[in-house]
Order: sequence, then C-alpha cells, then structure tokens
Amino acid sequence: MGVWGSFIQGSNSQNLEILNIMGSELSKRIGCPVHYPAWDKPVFECKHLIKFPKSTINRALETDDWQWIIDYHKNEIVERGLS
Repeated sequence: MGVWGSFIQGSNSQNLEILNIMGSELSKRIGCPVHYPAWDKPVFECKHLIKFPKSTINRALETDDWQWIIDYHKNEIVERGLS
C-alpha cells in the first residue's frame, strides 16, 4: 500500500479533507506513495515522478473508474525503466 502526503498551507479544512480523500485513494489504487502539490501546480506526484492532475483524480473518484490510472502508472514505470 502507498503513503499519502499533503503539504498544503493556508488551505481551509474542507479543501484539505477533499485532497486527503483524493491522495489516499490514489496512493492506495496505484500502490505507490504520492504527494500534493507537485511543482506548485494542482498535480499529485508519485515516488516515480509520475504526475496525475487533480482533475483526473477527481474524475476517477466520481466515476469509480481507476483502471486507466492504474494502467497509466504501470506503463509509465515500464517505459521509464523504473521498476
């Protein structure tokens, strides 16, 4: 299982709660630690430096369709030779 880390300053508690849900679920689904924000942008990033836009994760939560995110993560690891 992954690990979730959030480095949000000055964010209200409702936004932080939503980000916690998004980051925890992403980390769990891809089995890799993630953090937010990455590069001062609304992007989650895993330990392999693979980026996931916040809007993409929000969509996966809304539709409960994570398979393409899981596949993307696995394919990027293979293509980059990161195992």
